[in-house]
Amino acid sequence: MNGRALAKLALGGLLVLTLAAPALAEPIEPAAVRVIDGDTIEAAGAVVRLVGFDAPETGRRAQCSIEHARGAAARARLVEIVADGGLGLSRVRAA
Repeated sequence: MNGRALAKLALGGLLVLTLAAPALAEPIEPAAVRVIDGDTIEAAGAVVRLVGFDAPETGRRAQCSIEHARGAAARARLVEIVADGGLGLSRVRAA
């Protein structure tokens, strides 16, 4: 499976999880979310890493131009998902 297909699967999984289990998550309005990169948001006054995501890096953290471009694409897609609404935010303890 290539990176693009994997990214689509992972982002699709986010939607399925949040729509399939709305009772487990706190609803959150799109305007209350700031997308930092493809796997990190700011919401409810805290920076939050999304569980199960490992998006390519952007900015100075990208190790090459390809990673930077893919990281920008991951961020853009997450912005689209957030803008569509219908999301919930659940805090989980990291292992």
